[in-house]
Amino acid sequence: MLTGILHHTPLWVWTLLAGLIALGLAQTVPRRMAPARATGVPIAMAVVSLGGVVSVFSPQPLALLGWGIGVAVALALANAIGAWQGIRWLEADRSLMVPGSWVPLALILCLFVTRFAVSVALAVSPGVLWHGSVAMPIGFIYGAVSGIFLSRSLVTWSLTRQALPGSVPG
Repeated sequence: MLTGILHHTPLWVWTLLAGLIALGLAQTVPRRMAPARATGVPIAMAVVSLGGVVSVFSPQPLALLGWGIGVAVALALANAIGAWQGIRWLEADRSLMVPGSWVPLALILCLFVTRFAVSVALAVSPGVLWHGSVAMPIGFIYGAVSGIFLSRSLVTWSLTRQALPGSVPG
């Protein structure tokens, strides 16, 4: 069955996976980033994750509840452990220095694998995903990934606001 699934997966899915891996690998090296990009990219990933929940689970509101709980839990944990604490403001070029991290790659792959598994489940047995006992945990996974991404946005936004009072990142 697994072989059949892999063989029937469109080529664009594997191309997308390669692009996402490249994006994640680029995050493993330290880099300077404009505030808008450092804040916007994680927000975009969270929107993609929410879109995944809404597009598949619109008939099941427990998935959205799971997403919201996942975001809240991940934000709280990321703040508690000081995730993204290595991000620094560089006054000289008014940008952010973001240290390399494997976390974005892991999060991107988590989103991809979750979305792939949901798509396969929809193809094999569409009704199973609409049960709250399935939809809520999947929503939670999407939300937790979003929360970790959003925690980075909050850190970069906060650093930019401290360095440039009265402005918005960008």
